[in-house]
Amino acid sequence: MDSSHLSLKNIDIYMENMEVSLKDVYICLKQMFEQYIKCCLDANNKIDKYYIDKGINIIVNVFKIILMYTKNLDIAKKYAFNSIYYYIEYINQITNTDTEIVFINLTLNDAILYVYRKSIYEISDSYKKKFKLNADDNSKFNKIGELVLSYQSMYSTYFNTVTNINELEPKVLIKINTFFETLFNKKQLNYSDKLNILSKLSSNHSNIFEYNKNTDIIIDDIINKMNNIIK
Repeated sequence: MDSSHLSLKNIDIYMENMEVSLKDVYICLKQMFEQYIKCCLDANNKIDKYYIDKGINIIVNVFKIILMYTKNLDIAKKYAFNSIYYYIEYINQITNTDTEIVFINLTLNDAILYVYRKSIYEISDSYKKKFKLNADDNSKFNKIGELVLSYQSMYSTYFNTVTNINELEPKVLIKINTFFETLFNKKQLNYSDKLNILSKLSSNHSNIFEYNKNTDIIIDDIINKMNNIIK
């Protein structure tokens, strides 16, 4: 991310309007989560579930904030992906006791600040001062927020049902993506969202994600709740 033309300091990367489709945002989210899981699995040290769940929030925050300011999906994706690597690297330093040097004074807050310094803190200050979303872009970004909330919550809820990330079952992760892809294929998810699907899911969020941690079919339960709300 050292190329100047991709830097958040470069005003030229900031788009005037939000031209990206909601489906493109979903595809980017899917790729982000897949890469995040892969990096967690590839980490030198087994990462505690607590850090894995917190990492999701951090990466999603980077993605959403940079997308809001730049309205540039490619830039938001690049910074989000880099944030994955920065976060995993930092957490490894905190938790890896197999090395000669143990970073006992490092905390999760240090990891968060490190990732944010490498991403959202680089957003142009001059651009921030004059930034504002017009009505159309604000409406689009609200829909993006609702999509992210439901998608992220499904992953986080499932993560909290396993002891460590090695226990994640690919077939369950496929179910999550299949649910959203079916709605997109039916053209039921878009910015106009005439059926108010995303708004309904968002307003019923607390009911949808009430669950029994001991159940092994939590995602099936959540999807059933979502489908009932949509219908």
